[in-house]
Amino acid sequence: MATEVEKTQLELEGLFFYLEVPWHIVASHHWPLTGLLARLAKAMQIGEGGESRQMNLCDQADEVMDDAMYRAGLVWWREHPTEDADTPYLPLHVAQEFITSEVLKPMMQPYRCTFGAAAALLSIVVLALKANLLEGLPDGPTTGRSPQTLLSAEAEVIVKLWEERSHQFVYDMLTSHWRIPQILEQISRLWPQPQSPPSWHAWTPFSSTRRILFLGGGDTTYQWGSFTVRGRQMARGLRKHNIDARAWNWPCKEWCNIEHRWSPTSIVHVKFMCLCAVSAWPHAVHIFDPVDTFDVLDNVTEMDAILVQTSLCKRDLEFHPALRPLLASGQLAVHWLPHHHANKHNLLIDASADVARVGVHTIHSDIELQQQVEEFLEEYSRQPGISTVPEFIHMDPTKLFLHNDGRVTTPQHTDAVYQQLTTLQIGFAKQSGCRSEWFFCSRWKTGQRLLNMMSVGMPSIVWGDAQGYLDVVEGLWPPDVGGDSAERKADAYPQQLIVGSDADVPDALGALFNNASLRMEASQKGLRLAERFSLDRIVDRLDAILLAAEMRKSHQTRVADSTPDLRDLGRSREDEILLWLKRHPEVRHWVALDDLDLAPMSSPHRRLMIPHFVKTDPEHGLKEPGVAKALRLLRNPRGCVEESLSRAHAQRIARAKPFQLCA
Repeated sequence: MATEVEKTQLELEGLFFYLEVPWHIVASHHWPLTGLLARLAKAMQIGEGGESRQMNLCDQADEVMDDAMYRAGLVWWREHPTEDADTPYLPLHVAQEFITSEVLKPMMQPYRCTFGAAAALLSIVVLALKANLLEGLPDGPTTGRSPQTLLSAEAEVIVKLWEERSHQFVYDMLTSHWRIPQILEQISRLWPQPQSPPSWHAWTPFSSTRRILFLGGGDTTYQWGSFTVRGRQMARGLRKHNIDARAWNWPCKEWCNIEHRWSPTSIVHVKFMCLCAVSAWPHAVHIFDPVDTFDVLDNVTEMDAILVQTSLCKRDLEFHPALRPLLASGQLAVHWLPHHHANKHNLLIDASADVARVGVHTIHSDIELQQQVEEFLEEYSRQPGISTVPEFIHMDPTKLFLHNDGRVTTPQHTDAVYQQLTTLQIGFAKQSGCRSEWFFCSRWKTGQRLLNMMSVGMPSIVWGDAQGYLDVVEGLWPPDVGGDSAERKADAYPQQLIVGSDADVPDALGALFNNASLRMEASQKGLRLAERFSLDRIVDRLDAILLAAEMRKSHQTRVADSTPDLRDLGRSREDEILLWLKRHPEVRHWVALDDLDLAPMSSPHRRLMIPHFVKTDPEHGLKEPGVAKALRLLRNPRGCVEESLSRAHAQRIARAKPFQLCA
């Protein structure tokens, strides 16, 4: 039974992590999702008091005011019973008092449970719906905020803050004494039904017109860990950038066979190409991400770009005779986009502590390496003052995740990987598998295993015969950092920990065991190197790649509008841009691309233009680093356009000579 509960919990973790729908849509939908969640929550609790089967981390993180509000609600309903003896929501006066004094504090206190604040807001929603106050309560701390706003724009956001603070978010939400699912069920029952069926486009969560689809090309690709990393997690990262990005968790052909009103502007084909999607969406950008497959040439002419895992793979493909004509013509592009790490909770080991456990986290069993390390550990333990023999541990995901057929597919699985890694103090990064295709493995396979160890601060011994590892330890990513830069040299990994073969392992191990300073150096440099491969940074690069491809593919589309030409009036290019913006107040985010300097020291618009301007190369136009900068600047708010124009106008008036009527 415990295994079934754990499996259900993990599957729901994945659902909540990757599916982002406003709660008012869930509450108003004809499918009884909230009721099912409430029933599941009840099934995952035991005892009259609703004690959960395992510790609820959010309840444990309640502060004094949370406890006081919770007790006040229990006392009130005990003294004022209702028809529903099992009322999940809080009394109005208790909820309002808490909102007035405490609702913002859980957002600023990183270790505090957020469910109490959310329960207070949800209780206000219930009571407003009961009173048919669809515009919100007429007084109190939530005056003027509709049930929809309180539900989706406030309570949902506050609940999901706990997702970043707990490795068991869904379990905590389902089993918390704040009874979030039960309150949502009440809201769903009370939610007013629309007079007519809602429009498909009633909810528009993203201001961007770009739509990115991650699609596994095989029948089972969506079930594998590689699709979790390069599909679901990347889509999640893009959504944080306000881009409508989705991952299709089903076979490729099923996507092609159903009718869609949502049409992607870019499709990333993960592991294998989905050729039916290429045929059905010819105007979309098609990017092939082969991950760990080596057959990249078949049907490559159907793609606009290929993503590769290592710098050497990029060079191999750029000089491949079959691809050089495609690359030269601009029909195809090759981009180096390594894997990211997902240690989002910043779990760390203490590298200065005495070493008791060393090992690997891989499905591959390297008996020769294990025997060699164990022989070293046995010999090391004979030294004076060593009382116990350090252990070699082989963490095999096929056993650690047996309940999910050995696959790492959900956010909780991913968190568990990093928790497992923190039980080791020294790791080994060696391409122990894939020996039958060593040429490709050594040149094209990712260094993610090393990256994961570095992200928890684990000193690691690295085999220098695989480019995926060299890309990491030599600081080759990102490629726009110069090879001789001070940053790259400062972060270079200790050379005595980069080995050429198994024969070098005892010396490297001895150095780590006997030198705590070396362990600390390897830990700190590894952390700095791993930071370059964070999800946000890799997503930024992918976003730039996709945007450049979309711009390239749509270069023949019509010009939507143009700025006025004010050169005859002696006005600057900045004036023309800002005047256009003044005429279009609906534009909330913007960026200007120009090979002219639109933010010179002499410009009255300099303060406004700096956070909205990317200077392009006069000869080559917008290059990839500029695309990444433009995407960052597009997140900036509109700015005070009218104020800047007024200030410039006042300066022109002040500079103008007064007109004399007579001498």
